Amino acid sequence: MIKKKLLHILSQKSFCKYVLVMKLATIFTLLTTLQISAAVYSQNTKVNINVKNTTLLEIFNEIERQSEFRIFYKIDQLDLNKRYSLDASNTSVSDILNDLLFKTNASYKLLDKIIVITPIKEVQQQKISGTVTDATNGEPIIGANVVIEGTTIGTVTDANGKFSLDISKQD
Repeated sequence: MIKKKLLHILSQKSFCKYVLVMKLATIFTLLTTLQISAAVYSQNTKVNINVKNTTLLEIFNEIERQSEFRIFYKIDQLDLNKRYSLDASNTSVSDILNDLLFKTNASYKLLDKIIVITPIKEVQQQKISGTVTDATNGEPIIGANVVIEGTTIGTVTDANGKFSLDISKQD
């Protein structure tokens, strides 16, 4: 009799664990499916825009009207008065933005259903190198800190007193 009760209790615990695992698996599957559908939406949204001599602002408004996207940008970073002609039938939003923003020297990022427009800044790399020596005897100084004034960019000299810094110069 005691064995039957013990087996019954163990089977109830196993059943509860089984049900809990099934609930968690269902929730995980549902969340994964929702995430995938959000990513696919941003890549496959198609719009129809056929405009001539229209401002960038009007094109952005048309994209927002035909899709669920919202477009964010800084007014002073884009030339909103420049006129464009665009004939895009059943074209993805990303293709339209690539074409338009290539001409404006700007870029964009898709964050769920938000499009953030940012300017492209040309970055040039510059390398600064040298040797730090003692002024009195000319011997290299090991472990000297070399810092670009007004920044946190810096390095330490090696065993020969040499250093090298890679910095980016923005135009």
